[in-house]
Amino acid sequence: MSQQEVNSTDIYIYGAHYPLLPLALSALIVALIVIIPYWKIFGKAGFPRALGILMIIPLVNLILLYVLAFSQWRIPPPPRENL
Repeated sequence: MSQQEVNSTDIYIYGAHYPLLPLALSALIVALIVIIPYWKIFGKAGFPRALGILMIIPLVNLILLYVLAFSQWRIPPPPRENL
């Protein structure tokens, strides 16, 4: 086994897959930043909270946003207190 073969294998193992880890962690963080607020909003509106997970899918998020905005919310707003 020559020195060149060892180096090319090392480059493939460490160089080709290493950039995927920061990319995957960044994608996970961005997904959580999007999912968590919508999880709470859907819950407060009376919809299943799991719909928040669908907000990371392109086009589905636009459809759900319009459904959320223009549908009748199932939970009435809390009564206002007159002070």
